Parts: sequence; structure tokens; C-alpha cells
Amino acid sequence: MTYPFGCIEQTSSAVFPLVAIKNLVTQGVIPEIKPEDLDRFVKSGVERILSMQLSSGAFSYWPRQNSASFWGSVYAAFALEKAGQVGYDVPQASIQKALKYVRDNIFKSDAKADNNEQEWIKGWAILTLAEGKSLSHQDFEPIFKTYGSADEETKALLLLTAQKIGYLPAKKLGAELKALKISDQSVYSGLKGSVSRKQAAQWMAT
Repeated sequence: MTYPFGCIEQTSSAVFPLVAIKNLVTQGVIPEIKPEDLDRFVKSGVERILSMQLSSGAFSYWPRQNSASFWGSVYAAFALEKAGQVGYDVPQASIQKALKYVRDNIFKSDAKADNNEQEWIKGWAILTLAEGKSLSHQDFEPIFKTYGSADEETKALLLLTAQKIGYLPAKKLGAELKALKISDQSVYSGLKGSVSRKQAAQWMAT
């Protein structure tokens, strides 16, 4: 369990799965990892993420940078939300500032177009807002209309969001989740793309 480079994306990618297995580690299901080691590592990761938050609520991609990374901000906010949900000490003020930044950059008419250039980034942004109870059905409706033409990662994220905010009837949601395909592709094209993250989104949904 290390942070070789320390960018916001790598740190968030390390914190998120460890938070997800916290209960299993606590119950002794994964004896190779001691609860105190996991807690120490997650707390260190949370602190590192928070150290990259700017006054705007956004996060820089690297420590000591002053420029905001939209994708980094989305992913960092998601990791912080998940850490807070399982009991780690994450300042709610920091999360709320991050959510406001993400929301403004998704829904404001003057938002930068390149923030939504890759649909999977918008998918993660929408799920992050839903996790933070900052997304309404009205917000989500026009976005979900793109579901039919979305790639598999974005479909998974949209279904997770629909589930989180109770947007779809249970039967419809179940049918869509059942139809979702888990990608086994070894190469993911596009800036900031990740096969592992793509598959994680699909596994979370299914």
C-alpha cells in the first residue's frame, strides 16, 4: 500500500478501494491486511487529498499546484465521500465546497466545455453529486436521456446514480443492470482513461 507518485488521481484511486474493503478487514476476512494499517493508510490518503484542495473547492492534480483539475476534483470528492461514509474523519465543509465546484462546472451555462468532453468523466461527476445528495431528478433527467448511446462505463455510472437517487422503477433498474456488460478490454483509449477504474464502475453497478 503505497502512493508512488502522489497525484490526486492516484491517491484517490488508492483510498477508494481500501475504504470499500474496510468492513471485510475489520471482520478479519482479509487477514493479510491489519485494520490499523488500513486505517493509517486511508487517513494518510485523505490528508494528502485535502492538502491539494484549492480555495475554490476544486483540487489540483499535483501537490503545490494552483490550477484546478476538473476530473481530479470529481474523483477526489468521490473518494472523500466514500471515506466519510465508513467513519473516517473528513471535513464536511471540504466535501461541500468540492461538490459546489463540480456542480457549477456541470450545470452552469458558462461552464467550460472541455469538462464534459469525455462522457465517462461527466458520469463520475453526476454519481459524485448523487453520493453527496446534491443531485435532483430534474437535474438527472436530461443526462439520463443519453443512456442509450453511452459507453459501458458511463452506463454503469448512470445506473448507479439512478439507483442512488431512486430515479428508475426497481424492475427497470434491475433489467438494465442485468444487461450491463463487464468489459475485458486491455486497452482504454483517451486521456485519463483507466481499464481498472472502468471495470470497477461496472462491478459496482452489477
